[in-house]
Amino acid sequence: MTNDDRPNTAAERGPFQVWHRSGDGFTPVALVHAGNLLAATVFTMNRTDAHWQDGEYVTALVPDARSTNIGDVIVNPEGVAYQIETTAQGLVFNPIDFPSNREQQALFAEWTQDYASARERDVRELFRTNGGGPKPQPEPSRSANDNDRDGGIER
Repeated sequence: MTNDDRPNTAAERGPFQVWHRSGDGFTPVALVHAGNLLAATVFTMNRTDAHWQDGEYVTALVPDARSTNIGDVIVNPEGVAYQIETTAQGLVFNPIDFPSNREQQALFAEWTQDYASARERDVRELFRTNGGGPKPQPEPSRSANDNDRDGGIER
């Protein structure tokens, strides 16, 4: 997909995932509807007037998470993970191989497969219990006006 083919608005692209470094790993803390990595980062930083979790573009996944910082990871809607680093010029986002995101994607794929199998099983069971197909529905009742209209009489 080229840059020209990508959806332009945050709503069309889907949310950015924000993962905070915690101990030996990372914890998913928010989904952010933003146009780019920098906006997703800024939306999850505390301000003097409010906590970032109260922001209109943010869905917090854990209560009272700290502000996004250097070393944290943002995963874009396309699934590419970037670690936040700083240079003399400011924040930079370096693409990284992010095991937490891979594990999450693998679990989601497994859940999707399990869900599809269960749905297929349930549909087969429903089909079997209905005698091989849907039961016929009774014809809806008709009013005298409908019957007259069909017979060419207007009231």
